[in-house]
Amino acid sequence: MKFFYLPLLVLTINTTAAHSLKFGGNLGFSRTSEDGVTSSVTPIELRAQYQWRQMYMRLDYGLAVSSVSTYYRDTRTALRSGSAVATLQLGKVAGPFEILYGIKIGLAPLTLQSGSLEDKVMTVHTYRSAGSAMGWQQPFLWLMNNYPALAAASLRTRNLPVTFSVEVATGYLFSLNQQPGRFALHGRAQVSYERFEVQPFVGMNYLQISQSLENNDTNQTTAFAGVSYSVGQVLLSTAANVNIDQPYGVMAHGTPHFWGVYCGAVYQTGIADK
Repeated sequence: MKFFYLPLLVLTINTTAAHSLKFGGNLGFSRTSEDGVTSSVTPIELRAQYQWRQMYMRLDYGLAVSSVSTYYRDTRTALRSGSAVATLQLGKVAGPFEILYGIKIGLAPLTLQSGSLEDKVMTVHTYRSAGSAMGWQQPFLWLMNNYPALAAASLRTRNLPVTFSVEVATGYLFSLNQQPGRFALHGRAQVSYERFEVQPFVGMNYLQISQSLENNDTNQTTAFAGVSYSVGQVLLSTAANVNIDQPYGVMAHGTPHFWGVYCGAVYQTGIADK
């Protein structure tokens, strides 16, 4: 079994301290080969964020290409669009903490199934593999047949050597097919040490759904760890994530894309928050 991943590339453009515009994207690639079946997936997670004073507007979008081939038939390839999800938040500084609170909603719920039975199977495989390979960092881009409407909040420490941040989004996923809607909770926690140019970090992602993700499992936990390095206005980073429990984790049987690694670069101009 072999895995290969392409790096994460993030480009950030900031105007002034009161107005900033950021563009970013996660690009990954994983490949598995087992029992005569070769599977690969290339997920892309794009984002744009605009800050005006204490207002933050963010748009996330996903796109994935997958292929499956066996020794007895030609390779089958699928290109599937993920959803577009918008986040609108207000920020507040309280002592050593920065607090953001607002909403997260679906602008374009595009994770839909159509076509023949084989096309639908490839669609399910593409979305599950893409979300799993990216460690479910942005799960609502890859969950199928739903329209998310969520409350979203985050808290981050400021101006301290050890930075702690936590993000929570919870609400309802309205169904776009005959299946019932679902309640959802997504959380992310990260601790980083930012005293020197080299900045190690560790964290967890957690996704909980009221209906089954797969095989009657309703949650997925992911651990990640990495390091960042500052070179002037460029922040380089590399990290690895492992999905732990079922249904898409290392403990599950027959899950091909359960871990991933990425390398990243962030370029900043002007004055912006860290």
